[in-house]
Amino acid sequence: MAKPDILAILVLYRRSLEESETFVSLRTILQRRHDLAGSLRLLVYDNSPTTHEVPPISIDAHYISDTSNTGLARAYNVGLQLAVEGDSRWLLLLDQDTVLTEAYLEEAITLAASVETQSDASTSQGHFDAMVPKLVEGGMLLSPHLPLTLRHPKPIERATYGVSTIELHPYNSGAVFRVSTLQSIHGFPEDFALDYLDHATFRILQNNSGRIFVMRAVLEHQLSTNEANGLDGSAMSVRQKNVLRAEHAFYRRYGTSREQFYHHVRLIWRACKALRAGSFRWGCLLLKTAITP
Repeated sequence: MAKPDILAILVLYRRSLEESETFVSLRTILQRRHDLAGSLRLLVYDNSPTTHEVPPISIDAHYISDTSNTGLARAYNVGLQLAVEGDSRWLLLLDQDTVLTEAYLEEAITLAASVETQSDASTSQGHFDAMVPKLVEGGMLLSPHLPLTLRHPKPIERATYGVSTIELHPYNSGAVFRVSTLQSIHGFPEDFALDYLDHATFRILQNNSGRIFVMRAVLEHQLSTNEANGLDGSAMSVRQKNVLRAEHAFYRRYGTSREQFYHHVRLIWRACKALRAGSFRWGCLLLKTAITP
């Protein structure tokens, strides 16, 4: 079986690589599984205000410091350009706090390799343009999940495996994209610099007939937006407002008419809930967003 060339991009922010669960778990796996190292290269894109050293790791590693912190989309597009220049066929997205497993890495490399050996770029599971693991936090499946309804987004069934025949909303971390497909959709949309970038990218991909392969692998993942969910009185974080702005922009630009209706109703429901809880400023901002065309 041919070895795929996968460029993994790990985006750091205010954390050293030794403090990154992703980097530490990747290094540990490669120390045990030297056979997997031949398929991988690593780009560390550091959005921190200071630079960090790259500890020794058994794969080719390149480091870029961007102290201006331009977000994820810019980092991913730099990684895409390096993948194109280095003739890598796959781009693996990694955040800094996802614990990788040997089973995940082996499955991703095996799936990519099975594509490389077939001229029609298909496997027994069918053609696909991206593969995604299942992400869990505290035992709860977060990603991929199904399109928006009036209720909280519903995750897929845990037993799901193979090319999806329905619309999915996966998260970024652990996703592996075909480089040629990313080129065809002009890379990652930089108007979604951080929040809802994954939603926008996968929606664009699927709107252009791209197909997503759901892996068997399950990874433990810390959802960063959960850290901003707590409200005390009228306080609201900058991150909360950025997430709300990106969410509204996503549904306004890429949402179906049904999703836009659901989003509007959910904003009003969330506003009422916030006002009842005494979060006056947050509730008013939600209502203002709901009536913004």
